[in-house]
Amino acid sequence: MQEPESLKEAVNYLTIMVSPEDQIEFMEMSELDFTSNAHFTLGKHLRSQWRLWTDSTGLGKWFTSVGIMDADDRSDFVLTCFYKKITATPLNIDELLKRYL
Repeated sequence: MQEPESLKEAVNYLTIMVSPEDQIEFMEMSELDFTSNAHFTLGKHLRSQWRLWTDSTGLGKWFTSVGIMDADDRSDFVLTCFYKKITATPLNIDELLKRYL
């Protein structure tokens, strides 16, 4: 799997990577339930495949630039953005960043 260079690219990858059936299942969960359940499965996969602990990729550099350094926080951030996309919930990046800073 190619490492995404931006948050938008990461979320778009997930919408392709995650089956429509799984997306429907995720949409039936609350945001907190989804991110909690996905942390050790999909989140672990993202941390490993996208090397979210480093800033050597475009996505990693963006996270570093906004002050999110922890790989767990980075994967949670991506998962939250993905959840908001599939549930058509408005995404306010500035508000979301406040959770991690």
